Amino acid sequence: DQKVRQSLTSSLKNGASKGSAQAASIVDSWGSKSRRSNGERRPDKNGLYWSTYNAVTRREGVYTSGTAGAVDLNQELIDPMEKEMSTEWQSVLDSTIKRLLNDAERKILQLSTSTITAFAQELQSSGLDTARITSMLNTANRSATTALKTSFRDMAGVATNSQRDLSRELLPSIK
Repeated sequence: DQKVRQSLTSSLKNGASKGSAQAASIVDSWGSKSRRSNGERRPDKNGLYWSTYNAVTRREGVYTSGTAGAVDLNQELIDPMEKEMSTEWQSVLDSTIKRLLNDAERKILQLSTSTITAFAQELQSSGLDTARITSMLNTANRSATTALKTSFRDMAGVATNSQRDLSRELLPSIK
């Protein structure tokens, strides 16, 4: 939680500063006489025809033009901030999810081992053969460990896919 706050807050502030610094030039570029085309869009060639600009503004900043192609003014304004924070966002999510899954796996494996050991001790105290109990304990522990590790590996895959989906969904919703 602390790492998330420190890392993301810093990169968000840096990104916001960069975004603020570049916003005026980005907005100015939309009025440039060097028009963008369907196949070409560069900072020095980012102008929009008045009719395209008018259509974009009537549609909350997003429009697909026959001459200019896809236009998303919101994304163009957020790009500097997104570029600044996306690496840190990815790093924090990766490390946090990995740490949480590893901690949970370790705790559950410890719990499984202690439960199996307590069960074995109860069986020993009731007079069952120690060698037989040890063999059963080892088999049960290996099976439980394998099943848990497989489950956590699957969870890590699901977490990675969910994280990717979350990252893709978060940024387009910023308007």
